[in-house]
Amino acid sequence: MKIHHNRIFYVCFCFIILLTNSCKAQQSKINVFFNKEKEISYKECLDNDDDYKYYKKNNLKEAINFTESSCKAINSDYDHFLANTIKFLDSLDFRNNKQDFIILNKTLSSIYISKPALTMLKIRNRDTYSVIHNYTSYDDSKKEFVTLTDHALGGFNADKILDLFEDYLYYNKGSLISENIKDFSNSSVRPKVCYVIARIKGKFFIKEYYYLDKD
Repeated sequence: MKIHHNRIFYVCFCFIILLTNSCKAQQSKINVFFNKEKEISYKECLDNDDDYKYYKKNNLKEAINFTESSCKAINSDYDHFLANTIKFLDSLDFRNNKQDFIILNKTLSSIYISKPALTMLKIRNRDTYSVIHNYTSYDDSKKEFVTLTDHALGGFNADKILDLFEDYLYYNKGSLISENIKDFSNSSVRPKVCYVIARIKGKFFIKEYYYLDKD
């Protein structure tokens, strides 16, 4: 009897270890993905700035630092995407909950250098969804710009984009989404970017998608 209980304990212990390692592996993939995207975008920001090239050539340190700080601020949305995605996965109890889900990460239009970041979670076959919204605002008391977080949509139509990606990922419907931006080379509308973390039919993945918003 004691041996039987020991076997059960051993099996349960191994199962818990496997689940924990799986969860850590998924979080590691998410970290690598967003940090890589952030690094690429930061480099593109500097490489496409002709003024920055002039500053570097003439060793204008203040101008160099300012431009680099601006490019870091422009790409701060990746930090929000990473933190928000991990937060949503934790809320799902990712190790034990096997339901399919979609997490969408995108930026919103803004007058500020640091664009608002919007992360949306929708569990399959549920009418409701969750939102984390990060944005920049000027704090009069502190006399500086601060980053705020709420659960509002910032005027964005979340239902439309969630329906669009659900149709595409769950049912392979629609032609307004692609992994390749070249698929929209003939479009009069500029494609937008959305970073997707999802589990579809039990398969977990992270991908960058381009989509057309024709409204």
